[in-house]
Amino acid sequence: MPASHRFQQIHPEGTRYTTGGGVVPTNHDYTAYLPIAGSSERGYLSINHETTPGGVSNLGLHYDSTAHLWVVDSSRAVDFSGDNLVTTMRNCSGGITPWGTVITTEETHITGDINRDGYNDVGWLVEIDPVSARVMEYGNGKPEKLWAVGRVSHENALILSDEVTLFTGEDGGSSALFKFVADQARDLSSGRLYTLRLDAPLDNYEPTSTTGRWIEVPNATPEDRNNTRSLAVALGATNFSGIEDVDVNPLTGQIHFASKGAGRIYQFTDGADGITHFRTFVGGASYDLQTATGPVTEPWGIGNDNLVFDDRGNLWVLQDGGNNYIWVVSADHTQRAPRVKIFGSTPQGAEPTGLTFTPDYRFGFFSIQHPSDNNTPQRDATGERITFDVSSSVVFSRRNLLGAQPPVVDFVADVRTVPRGEPVTFTDRSRNGVQHRTWTFEGGIPETSVDSIVVVHYARAGSYRVRLRASNAEGEETLVRDNYVEVVQSTAVGERGILVGLDVFPNPTDGQLSVRLERADHRELTLDVFDLNGRHLITLERGRQDAADGILTYDLAPLAAVHRVVLLKLTLDGAVAHRLVHLVR
Repeated sequence: MPASHRFQQIHPEGTRYTTGGGVVPTNHDYTAYLPIAGSSERGYLSINHETTPGGVSNLGLHYDSTAHLWVVDSSRAVDFSGDNLVTTMRNCSGGITPWGTVITTEETHITGDINRDGYNDVGWLVEIDPVSARVMEYGNGKPEKLWAVGRVSHENALILSDEVTLFTGEDGGSSALFKFVADQARDLSSGRLYTLRLDAPLDNYEPTSTTGRWIEVPNATPEDRNNTRSLAVALGATNFSGIEDVDVNPLTGQIHFASKGAGRIYQFTDGADGITHFRTFVGGASYDLQTATGPVTEPWGIGNDNLVFDDRGNLWVLQDGGNNYIWVVSADHTQRAPRVKIFGSTPQGAEPTGLTFTPDYRFGFFSIQHPSDNNTPQRDATGERITFDVSSSVVFSRRNLLGAQPPVVDFVADVRTVPRGEPVTFTDRSRNGVQHRTWTFEGGIPETSVDSIVVVHYARAGSYRVRLRASNAEGEETLVRDNYVEVVQSTAVGERGILVGLDVFPNPTDGQLSVRLERADHRELTLDVFDLNGRHLITLERGRQDAADGILTYDLAPLAAVHRVVLLKLTLDGAVAHRLVHLVR
């Protein structure tokens, strides 16, 4: 992936399900994110397993916005056993319905009717409720597959926003494209089935006509539905050499589908009387790409597989076979003016499958299927070193949304305007886990600190800058606030009175300190000493002052052995003044 993004591995093969027992099977394929109440941070993730017998994992998961990671809250296997369903096989791709269910597809066309209900057991679409992880019922009191859509080697399912139109294609066999129109919205159990026949054949996979017709395929009886493949071939359905996926451009409404064998993605406009504007949208060519090391020319190759559009009309293509790339085709791409990029590639031996996005498109989910066992470890968003040697799913996003983040620096002072000598308390409010910090207090005492909470004094009036640099394993950030603290001469009437004739000397001192106060005789005087964290150290004087010359002398040598700077607080008849005293050994 590009450096702008990260991934997090989730739900690897062999993980134990939290509900129902068993472990996660192999060959992860299509993923479907189904939001809870429209949320892009809490929902269900359905994961197909292209195995025999098949399987679907149902996960409940959420995004931890503090840790910037996805958390799996629950996991279970969808139950396809029993007399009604018998089994599924090779659950490959699928689709999400506008009403919040998920379609899983069986890419298998094996004859057999174990339960003797008139339908062959495999080769169908199956609709699942993500909340209950159960196959849907359609008024017959039992779970059923979508018999009316027909039996082929289904690879995909696209359900339009009209809630009645479904497109699906066959990977192998007829390699035909099908369109199903339901009798009722949100009910795919009955309707009319069609297959596409272009008005002129493909020539070496390139269209020779821009139009085509939908030919109705009989699907009234179990026999019709069991034989959809052969009926489509007999009706002249165009063979597209393995249809892997179908999707609709959300901005234009045009339908796109991938032909794996042709190495192309076709595009058309659907209408009541047939299709128009049929063409090759992308593929069957080489494309010039700009990379970090310079321009390269890359063949599209074969095996374009899963498709999904993002909200900007860009088409994401996951490639099965060949280079196993994840391509991104820009919304304004044409074959004459190509706009193609490679987003990423999979580990050795693997193919990327089944990309789906959250509703806000911040996060994408896809699977890594059948990687080899000799891949180099790499670090995922959790910070763990991951070796892709089994199938799994991943979630990816931009770096600032997934995994540990550099600090976002912030701080606050309890006061912004302060009389000189008064304490100011600074608090680090940086986010994302600060491991190291350095404060710089211009004109302050202390001048620097590494603590999260610092008490600072200022000896002179003025405006002062504060700087905080914070760092962790992901990086560092510095915040500088100019003129953040304003230190003023005290405006208190009581302190102005004390300042007349007040002198503290020598300062700095090696221990002996004299305090002179004119006109202090016969007045109540208290002298207290505090450290710079506000802790009281000693009371030097308390009571009525009778010194005729107003000079009092004290020995602070014991404090000089421990402190570099102390705060002297003078209280005279209830008025207060402060002085910072520098101690030298």
